[in-house]
Amino acid sequence: MTKKGTIDQEILVDAAMRIGRRVGFERITMRMVADELGVSPMAAYRHVPSREALINLVTDRLAASVIVPAPSTGTWDERLRQIELDAFAARAAFPGQPDSAELAGGPEHDRLADGVLDTLAEAGLSDEDAAVAFQAIWAYFQGQLRVCDPLVRARAEGDDVPGIPMAPSLARVMERVPASTPEGFFELGLEIFLDGLRARAANDSRRTGTSAISSAV
Repeated sequence: MTKKGTIDQEILVDAAMRIGRRVGFERITMRMVADELGVSPMAAYRHVPSREALINLVTDRLAASVIVPAPSTGTWDERLRQIELDAFAARAAFPGQPDSAELAGGPEHDRLADGVLDTLAEAGLSDEDAAVAFQAIWAYFQGQLRVCDPLVRARAEGDDVPGIPMAPSLARVMERVPASTPEGFFELGLEIFLDGLRARAANDSRRTGTSAISSAV
């Protein structure tokens, strides 16, 4: 229980994160957060204007845990890989995912987006290719969070890993995928993205006469 008058925005975010780990992002309500803290919903609304704003604060808190590696720590593709894997692991700690409409961004989201775009530019990609690559990776990131949600829920609840409902044709493909964790599924696809980006960066660099930093994996 929280003493009357002692809550603030940070305390609300902490409570929402605890609830999110138990029930999932999509089930968090302002009443649940207020009950978690032993206050009225009206008291919670004094610090956060809406449920959507609260979810945004939670996801921005998660983004804050992801480090953008300095250029001295590795090649552009190594650093991009680390950013994406760390960001996915932070989000995959929570079952359920908010609708994209609820993700209005925040300072930490902006920091990560800038880090990814700077890394893509360093690779030697043109501005257009870097923008398209950013959007493609973002779409894959969000899609994998939803595809792997049954695995995330099972892990959060301590249950056996369930089968993921899918069309028979897709099920036949997924049977060949060796990964069994959300992070494992994501990493396999990310490597395919990186292979394509390395090739694209090399082509863009040849057209512009610049040299891209690359590495073989």
